[in-house]
Amino acid sequence: MTTRKLTVVFFLLVFALSSAQSDVAAYYNKGNKAYRDGKFDEALANYLKAVELGGCDSKLFFNIGNAYFRLGRTGKAILWYERARLLSPNDPDILKNLNFARSLTKDKIVSIYKGSLLQVLFDFIRRIPFKGYWFVLLILSVLATSATIYYILRLSGRWVAVVLWIFVIIFAFGWYVKSASPWELKTAIVVVPKVDVRSEPTETGELLFTIHDGTKVAVKEERFGWYRIMLEDGHSGWVPDSVVELVVAKDLAQRVKKELGEE
Repeated sequence: MTTRKLTVVFFLLVFALSSAQSDVAAYYNKGNKAYRDGKFDEALANYLKAVELGGCDSKLFFNIGNAYFRLGRTGKAILWYERARLLSPNDPDILKNLNFARSLTKDKIVSIYKGSLLQVLFDFIRRIPFKGYWFVLLILSVLATSATIYYILRLSGRWVAVVLWIFVIIFAFGWYVKSASPWELKTAIVVVPKVDVRSEPTETGELLFTIHDGTKVAVKEERFGWYRIMLEDGHSGWVPDSVVELVVAKDLAQRVKKELGEE
């Protein structure tokens, strides 16, 4: 391909990307106006259209959560607040609305780690985004490597290198725990009024317990249209995959299209 053709392709890609971003911003602004006017259905439709076009921003997800909340759909509101929290884990407005929406759910699940040091550790790990771990690990690794090289060449500064490598290990462990935890990448929210949890992935399985709209679960296994879910108190069982939505959804655009009635 000639240089001229490459240049044309490059500018076409840039134009397409800028055009898509412009459309996302347009729908986002339309949604904001409709929300201010009290037209929450219209606001939601515009926000979801922005997501369908590639919008991925904590403010957008937060506003979707607000629109769902105004429409009385608590489970969906919590779902989108959780998605917003993943992108901005320390945003006070997101945390405030998320906690308020959770307080309205019927199921009051108490974590098996509540009040323990493990709960404090998990809360600390959860508050640091993945990109934060990568950034800190990169900086610490560079500093630790530099300190090690300096020690080898000058035979001094050994403890500086040791301390830096200890911090590298600590943050690497934190990243591993965060990525391995089902409560990070496999968290899901119940989005129907009520669902029966069964002992096996069939409608004839023994009824174990019932959970309701907005309850947070972790998906442990997938099988033939069913999820094996776990509650924060350790109880687990099987539910149809249609009654919960993963916070980190691979097919988010497709789910949004379905919500908009375009499929």
